[in-house]
Amino acid sequence: MVLALVTIDVVARPLVPLPRKSTLFVRDPELGWRLRPSAQDEWDGVPVTVNAKGLRGPELDYARRPGAARILYLGDSVTVGYGLPSHADSYPYLTAERLQRAGGRPIETVNGAVNGYSTWQEVGWLEREGTRYHPDLVVLGFVLNDVAGELEMTRGSDRPSSKQLRLSVESRIDWIANHSALVALARRAALAARFGRDLRAGAEREELFGVRMLVDDPERPDVQRGWEATRGDLDRLATLCRTRHMRLCLVVFPYAFQVSMAGGGDDPQRRLLEFARGLGVPALDLLPVLRARAQADGFAPADYFLDDDHPSPMGSLVVADRLAEFIAAERLLPGRP
Repeated sequence: MVLALVTIDVVARPLVPLPRKSTLFVRDPELGWRLRPSAQDEWDGVPVTVNAKGLRGPELDYARRPGAARILYLGDSVTVGYGLPSHADSYPYLTAERLQRAGGRPIETVNGAVNGYSTWQEVGWLEREGTRYHPDLVVLGFVLNDVAGELEMTRGSDRPSSKQLRLSVESRIDWIANHSALVALARRAALAARFGRDLRAGAEREELFGVRMLVDDPERPDVQRGWEATRGDLDRLATLCRTRHMRLCLVVFPYAFQVSMAGGGDDPQRRLLEFARGLGVPALDLLPVLRARAQADGFAPADYFLDDDHPSPMGSLVVADRLAEFIAAERLLPGRP
């Protein structure tokens, strides 16, 4: 039977497209997963380079250069720069360029974001690793699917499942899955049962459904529990930053469908801004920024996004322009020595 299965597998390989698992991610016992230090690979067809400390972008010493200001970013794939060909095209590094041009002071950027992270993971990473960089300012790039992820936990699962680990080489079985036609077919059948024939579109629909609930049905009991969990995560983050004498600000990213709406649809943003005010944390809502920019420029809102939520190169420029203005207006960085 084993010989027959192996024979069938070998014969089927030319006919079955085999997945190529990524080497970008590695399992983490506390946070679930993280970027693999010194990895170079593709993620959804875009090359990604990870430095020796496990972050996307140039590697920095933990000690800051004299006279420089340092900003550390937390977030998920939006802040990582998903779909952008270089770390330099992502909004954290574009923001640094603008701040440096305006103030004439070196700005060091630490992009601590990891694909798929939620706020609880970002707080854990900052406590364990991020504080070693001694940033002047911590910027949390908040995306509404963070709350949708909390909904999964309120429904009984310990932590949300990770696309990053599912698509990574983690074990001998994962290695076999890269080379076995039968395993590839079985995996595809299981995913198709959940997401439909178009797996990517089905996964995006599932995520978007959770976000739409936050907008369309904000009083649902499970949505309320998700918000309570989010409030607790933000409280822990604010407390950690206060204790370590680091400034904190919140940047709230909209989904493309929200920008396309003529008005309203902003209940999640209003809740987050209310949380931030209660914690004494400056917060920037990008929904009205992108709506106004689309109207002024005459572009379709979708032009500022690569998909449902990830900024396009043009969207990243808009975010960087406004964030640099916000940081300067709020005086979130210390003055020159």
